[in-house]
Amino acid sequence: MHVPFAGERVYGALVEQHARDRAPPPIAIIPTTTVEITTATRADIKPLGAILAEVFEHSPIMAHVIPNEEKRLRVNRWLNERIIDYGLAYGTVYTNENKTGAAVYLPVTGRAITLPRLIRLGLHQAPFRMGLRGMKRFLSFASLTEKVHKRHVTGDHYVELAAGVDRSAYDSPLGSAMAMTALVKAGTDVADRAGKVCYTETVFENAKDWYLGFGYEVVEELDLPHIGPMWALARKPVSATH
Repeated sequence: MHVPFAGERVYGALVEQHARDRAPPPIAIIPTTTVEITTATRADIKPLGAILAEVFEHSPIMAHVIPNEEKRLRVNRWLNERIIDYGLAYGTVYTNENKTGAAVYLPVTGRAITLPRLIRLGLHQAPFRMGLRGMKRFLSFASLTEKVHKRHVTGDHYVELAAGVDRSAYDSPLGSAMAMTALVKAGTDVADRAGKVCYTETVFENAKDWYLGFGYEVVEELDLPHIGPMWALARKPVSATH
């Protein structure tokens, strides 16, 4: 249940202005005290996977991997369910009280994602779901991003594998902004307490700007064939910067 807070109309007006400008609002103006964050369970795999699938439905990555829109939606849902499943098995999946969003964080000591783990979670089905051409494109992209990751972050750290909210579940941009901020903050707070760097990647410019508001820095910008720009971002723990 949403509990109003002092100054909500002011915050709402600011967030809505940024939404009209198609720009993310400054993180500093978004309060998160009314958003209750919890950890997801296996019962949440399908509903949270569906939310992330919708968030990333028009990702240029998936559009390149699977050009057919109808097939892409099916595969995207299955793939994001596997991402939630992977996060539950090897990291933490944060969600909110109403289960309208998710953020997947992995502690990394070597590779963020390993083949034996993927096989155990059913990703051996990927060639049959994506098709051989789609699988080849997917693996090519994964190989490239792994090299970018290794260039900039080594040692123990955290990776934000995916994060998103169902904006249609909120009456205004403020609600979804609060939920998204609280979800991402849950992961970065853990990294801060552990004194670890947090790493993520995005192909959405507005998401890149959003992460900059959390203290991430762009460590590399790429222009990928058939996909477009991609940003690799890393965030130093707050305790290390004071």
